[in-house]
Amino acid sequence: MSAVQLSAAITACARIYMYPFISRSDCYYTDTDSIFLGNPLSDDLISSVDLGKFKLECKVQNGIFLAPKSYMLELEDDKTIIRHKGLAKNVVTSDWFKKILDNLKLMDEISISANF
Repeated sequence: MSAVQLSAAITACARIYMYPFISRSDCYYTDTDSIFLGNPLSDDLISSVDLGKFKLECKVQNGIFLAPKSYMLELEDDKTIIRHKGLAKNVVTSDWFKKILDNLKLMDEISISANF
């Protein structure tokens, strides 16, 4: 048993709530549960415990956003976060992101082995 109308209503409300942030000129990337902005939000919108407020996960020094679910973040504490949806996850590095950003038409042929 499922109530599709409830999940559709919740998703619609979330999109309405997120629209002012997604439509900002400094919005670099957004996904279902995250948003990356160039400028900080006001303190009254951020909380790690209050429901309905944003949680500040990290402060990004540099970011490369190539496609949905494909990005690299260099954080202020010298850590790197790489997210890439696809089969070739093992070859995706920060150098790969920089190489692709320099030439967006660049194509690599990668051999992979997977059991489906």
